[in-house]
Amino acid sequence: VNDITEDPEDRAIVIATINLSRSLGFQTIAEGVETAGHLAFLREQGCDEVQGYYFSKPESGELIEKKLIEANAKVTKKLIKLYNQLKYFIFL
Repeated sequence: VNDITEDPEDRAIVIATINLSRSLGFQTIAEGVETAGHLAFLREQGCDEVQGYYFSKPESGELIEKKLIEANAKVTKKLIKLYNQLKYFIFL
């Protein structure tokens, strides 16, 4: 998707690919999304999923797992704190 914001032929190819995929009942995943312009164009065309450096550089499965575990722990702590604050109101 590198030149879809500037090259009309590249845009036409992406549009045709998304439409063909949709007509065959497939979902589309665009790789190489590097700018907000890429993302906006793909969303306008109805692309289902995107990936690329705009969101994150490639990372190992182990690092992603670690990040998810850390994020889950943070959310859990916040939920426990919120519950402890609200439980007095719930049981009054």
